[in-house]
Amino acid sequence: MNNSISEVVKEYVLDVEGLYVTVKGRISKTENNKFRWQISHYCKPSETAAGVYRPSNTTFNSFDEAERELKLYMNSFTTIDVTPNEYY
Repeated sequence: MNNSISEVVKEYVLDVEGLYVTVKGRISKTENNKFRWQISHYCKPSETAAGVYRPSNTTFNSFDEAERELKLYMNSFTTIDVTPNEYY
């Protein structure tokens, strides 16, 4: 088994009106100097979406890229359907 240690660089908390869970997001710096974001819950961004959206690319070369993508995802939250991320 390989162990991997990363440093949490920044953490955010999102409150959505009508949503009774606190959504947390964080950006970590990995051992190979990449930046990865994680989020505590996934959301269904619209009524027409097939289901909750789980981003496939969450690792970036820079903090700014990771932060931009995390905030874009966090700003897409609605109360339509929210699912906990079991790996957060």
